[in-house]
Amino acid sequence: MSNSTAQVLMKKGKRGAAAYIHADCASGSPQHLGPLLDVLLNPGKAIDEWETIDWCRWLLAGGRTPDEFAAVVYKYINLQPFTLIMANYYTVIESRKALEAFLFKMADFEKQPKASTSNS
Repeated sequence: MSNSTAQVLMKKGKRGAAAYIHADCASGSPQHLGPLLDVLLNPGKAIDEWETIDWCRWLLAGGRTPDEFAAVVYKYINLQPFTLIMANYYTVIESRKALEAFLFKMADFEKQPKASTSNS
């Protein structure tokens, strides 16, 4: 995979690319996450570049909006093994490995049967 693979994914838009990466991770043998992260997390880029931060937010959301994803995280706060900090809808991941592990875990988490929650 190459930089051109990442560019093709990025042309799908943030939501489309995020949904594609989410499905790729859920397959168990992702091929496109690495090249996309190589472009987004390029050490030559400024760490506070808004576009990169926004892309990471959408990737974490896995095809949902970042706000929808935040609601899921708040509902299932038991995802503590990951370095995840939610504040003002900004998501901070301390390293690329943590981001990759988180995306794999979310894909695996969503495969599990949902528990019934009722307030009655």
